[in-house]
Amino acid sequence: MYDTVDFYLLQKDYPNIDFLKQVPKHIYIVSEGAGTFGEYIIGYYSGYKVKINRYKISFSECSLARFKFGNNLKSLTCSDTEQIFEQMQDELHLPVHEAKLTRIDLAQHFSMNHSPELYLPLLGESRYYERLEQPNGINYINSKRVLVFYNKTVEQQEKFKLLPVNYEIKNLLRYELRFKKRLPQQFSLPEVTCSLLYDRTFLSMLARQWKEEYSKINKVSLNAGSLIPTGSSKYFIEQLAGRTIQDIGQNKLFYLLKEWQGTELISKKQAFDIKKSLQKISKSPDHNSGNELINELDRKIEEAAILFQNINDF
Repeated sequence: MYDTVDFYLLQKDYPNIDFLKQVPKHIYIVSEGAGTFGEYIIGYYSGYKVKINRYKISFSECSLARFKFGNNLKSLTCSDTEQIFEQMQDELHLPVHEAKLTRIDLAQHFSMNHSPELYLPLLGESRYYERLEQPNGINYINSKRVLVFYNKTVEQQEKFKLLPVNYEIKNLLRYELRFKKRLPQQFSLPEVTCSLLYDRTFLSMLARQWKEEYSKINKVSLNAGSLIPTGSSKYFIEQLAGRTIQDIGQNKLFYLLKEWQGTELISKKQAFDIKKSLQKISKSPDHNSGNELINELDRKIEEAAILFQNINDF
């Protein structure tokens, strides 16, 4: 479940360890010199980018799964994660299990029945996030977290990386939740250290939030079925409105409301009320019925979250 994980140690906390003297002999050095904070060294260690100066050593831009398995398609157990930090500690002679975390990515890929591009339009707006469409996926961004959905097969091809044989012909949709800032505040903890990554209670909490952030996304039905017979003019108009939302696209309508509000054609409250009505119509029973694509994705997210929380082989 863990993907990219960044962390650091401060020299002042370990006065008996000289980062600049001890660590460089265990990494591949790519540059060194002097800067604002004096002497510095930059290098790589098993995929991790390592930056060292007299005050701090930081590790970034590497997936724990890739560190362990050579790719980030296989999920780590708690035992796998603990072994990674034990290996780092033995090889670098640093108390990395005490290092402060600055980023945690949780990720899982799913082998879908159809191409991932068919599922992405079903993911609408999410409160407290800005939805941004990307060439190969969708990002949801706020000041602390990022949610990412994309075609994993295409991403690997763009990076000229080969998929393992058993993944080559599958429709791989990946969902990532990235905690990128102020981790202690997000988790209501005085500090967030690497040792928490193999704590079962902490992992269970992360798995629940991974699922909950997905569940908060407004799902858009693309069901193109015929109109349901009704004698209610109100329900008939709602059906027509639902088809119009489907044809134009909910996200385009939300963007239009944002433009109107920005040019003061409508108020903030009016934009909110219309947005709420659009979401309500999109979620009405006749639009969601038969939407096997979103039901499939919902089910896979639910199953993965349960697995992460209850797996015995930690």
